[in-house]
Order: sequence, then structure tokens, then C-alpha cells
Amino acid sequence: CIVNRVTEEFTHLFGLDFPMTLVNKEYYNEIIDKLKTSGESVHVFSLMASKEVIHKRLLQRGDAPDSWGFHQTDRCIEFLERDKDSIKINTEKFSTREVANIIQQTIF
Repeated sequence: CIVNRVTEEFTHLFGLDFPMTLVNKEYYNEIIDKLKTSGESVHVFSLMASKEVIHKRLLQRGDAPDSWGFHQTDRCIEFLERDKDSIKINTEKFSTREVANIIQQTIF
């Protein structure tokens, strides 16, 4: 999964980590707002891909076509497309290393 690989890359390079997709706006706001009010520098990135690519990646990691992840795809894509607070990166166009570099250039 590209999110896991980017997380590993960032943890290795910078000691940073970040959660998976948050699609419940209440939870999203609670977590992000708490980080911001605590004085943390917060950068929110949405790693985007088409439904077909997401399904291909889920199959590659061993998820079955009727799995929870497959059933959440539309909901996650819709939320991320509507989210105006995140920096969107189309992961179909870049390698894991390139995605990590884009994030690094934005943060630092």
C-alpha cells in the first residue's frame, strides 16, 4: 500500500508518522484541531488514486474483492475529493520515493 510505504519512508528519513485516511469529518476535525491548537505544525496530505488503482493495490496487498477496504473505496474517494484543507497528491503519477519527496519539499 502506498500510504504504508510513504509512512515507512518518512519514518526512516525524518522520524515522522501519520495516520491512515480519516473520512469522518467529526473525527478529522477533532484530531486536526487538537494538533493545531497544541502548537504543532500540521500538514494534511491526501494521497489520491482512481478507484481502479485503489482496488488493484488492495488486491496486491491480499484484500479480497468483498473486503471492508473495497467497500470503503467510494466513501473515501468522495471525502478526499471534497476536502478543501488537504494538499492532494495523485499517487498514480509518482513512485513512493517521489511522493515522499513532494511531502518533504512542502513541509521543509
